[in-house]
Formats: sequence, C-alpha cells, structure tokens
Amino acid sequence: MEPEKEKQPAPLPRPEVSSAPRQRDGDYDLEKDLLSRLGYLRQAAREAGHNYVVNLEFSLISLADAVKQLTAAEPGKKQRAALKQAIEWIDAVKLKPAKGRRKDLKRIEQAIAELEKLLIKKKT
Repeated sequence: MEPEKEKQPAPLPRPEVSSAPRQRDGDYDLEKDLLSRLGYLRQAAREAGHNYVVNLEFSLISLADAVKQLTAAEPGKKQRAALKQAIEWIDAVKLKPAKGRRKDLKRIEQAIAELEKLLIKKKT
C-alpha cells in the first residue's frame, strides 16, 4: 500500500520585472526591484523547504509501511536482525533540529537512504 503524496502547489510566479530597471523621476527604482526579487527568493525558499520536507515524510511513511509488512507475519532471523540494525542506525543519528540547520536534514536523508536499502526490497 503506497501512501499518497501531497498535491504540489503551483510554481511561484517570478517577479514582474523588465530587463531594464524601472525609472523614478529619472533615477532607477533599484530598491523596489531588489525588494521584489528578495520577496520572490523568500517565497521560493519557503516552497522548496516545504516540498523537501514533504518528500522526506513520504519516504518515512514508506519505511513504516515496509516495517509493517516485515512484521505482519512472525519475522525470521534475517528480518529481526534487519529491524535491530535499523533501530541502531536511527539511534546513531545525531540531530539538533531546534537549530534549523541543513546538516540535520542531510543526516535524516542519509538515514532514510540506508534504511530503504535495508528494509525495502527493490523489485528488479
């Protein structure tokens, strides 16, 4: 059973700025152009961060489904060893999420990749 992905929002429109700077009383309105672009970057960062977290959560839900499938019947020695290994790997991940650093997201992403290799059998 595959979890459903969240519906992706429409991409952000780029700020409406011509290639030539706007003029204000014979001077360029650089402040307005720069503020418009900074606003766009802020929205894009928020959207990219949100979508990245949604993808991580989807992967974690897939892993939870894989664990449920492994444990649906009495797990054998190999499955129990894999589950114990997964617990050890998760416990080894050092995170400080309150600091809001990208390295925490990278560590979570690396842990997910290792857990997927261990717990989800690839159909080839």
